[in-house]
Amino acid sequence: MKSFTFRLDRVLRWRETQEKLQEARTAAAAGRVADLRRAIDVHQQEKQNEARLVTRGETGTILASYAEFRGRSDRQSVELGNRATEAQKALTSELSLLKDAGRRVRLLEKLKKQNKAKWEGEFDRETGAFADEAFLVRLQSGRRTGA
Repeated sequence: MKSFTFRLDRVLRWRETQEKLQEARTAAAAGRVADLRRAIDVHQQEKQNEARLVTRGETGTILASYAEFRGRSDRQSVELGNRATEAQKALTSELSLLKDAGRRVRLLEKLKKQNKAKWEGEFDRETGAFADEAFLVRLQSGRRTGA
């Protein structure tokens, strides 16, 4: 009997490669989300530091520059929030694609496992039939020489 071969082995390897690529894309998307979250935290810290500076000196110039900073800072906060939302949507999309890629790989792996189990069953039957025939031949040749 010929050795086991899975006809879709090349497809399985290709799907595994696609899954690895998707893992890399998902990791990159997760990195972008983490970077934006860190940027938001840094931005919030800067706003708090600037607010503390204003409370130390209340001159008109400081208050005017703080109002300008606050307006610019609020716009940046909105921009960072929008970018973080978009990055989170992209990450969710990439995670969905990764899940689908994994599902396709698992399906082919399951099919390969089933095909191998079937092949092993057929191999065992053939081996058993060969052993039975060999036993009968020995039994017959023993009767001929012994009789």
